[in-house]
Formats: sequence, structure tokens, C-alpha cells
Amino acid sequence: KWKITKRMKKHYTVLQDYADDVGDEDDNEGDAPPAITCDVCDVDCFAESYFLEDGEEDICPKCYEKDGKYAGAEHQKEGVKWIEPKPKKKKGPPKKKQKIAKEQ
Repeated sequence: KWKITKRMKKHYTVLQDYADDVGDEDDNEGDAPPAITCDVCDVDCFAESYFLEDGEEDICPKCYEKDGKYAGAEHQKEGVKWIEPKPKKKKGPPKKKQKIAKEQ
């Protein structure tokens, strides 16, 4: 008989095939991840980009920093609006407790 002594951890991964011929047109199987390219320099900027709604333009971070004319663009990561997390306030060192002398 088997005797269980501790919990088992299971590790696995899911691999997806991005072949164009796999899957029907109705489902998303076999589709490559969405591509976002800079409309100025044609560089792939899916990981991080700036989106301008008025012309529906995607701008890479390098082009965004070069020209100041893209003010008001929405910062995106992987095609989703990105909001920088607020930095946590640093706490000072813990306060030392005062020792109370025992009176005898």
C-alpha cells in the first residue's frame, strides 16, 4: 500500500501552436498574438506603446520621447491601458521601546 507523507506539487505548462492553418475562422485557435507596430518608424511595439485616439496611431516609446507633439497619448502595455502603480511610502526604522526600571 502507498502511504502519503506530504502534499505533491504539480507543475505543468500549456503550449500553443501559432500555425496559420490550425483552427476554424470562428475560433481563435492558431491565431498569432496581436501585433502593434509604430506608425512612425514601423518597429514592433506590442510590449509598450502610446496610443493616440484622434488618428488611431500607435507610437513606440522612442518616437514618443523624440517628438513632443504626442502629448496626451494613452500609455499602453500589450495593447491595454497602463497605469503606473503608486510607490509605497517608506517606513522609518522601528521606534525603540523605553525600558522601565523596576523600583525596589
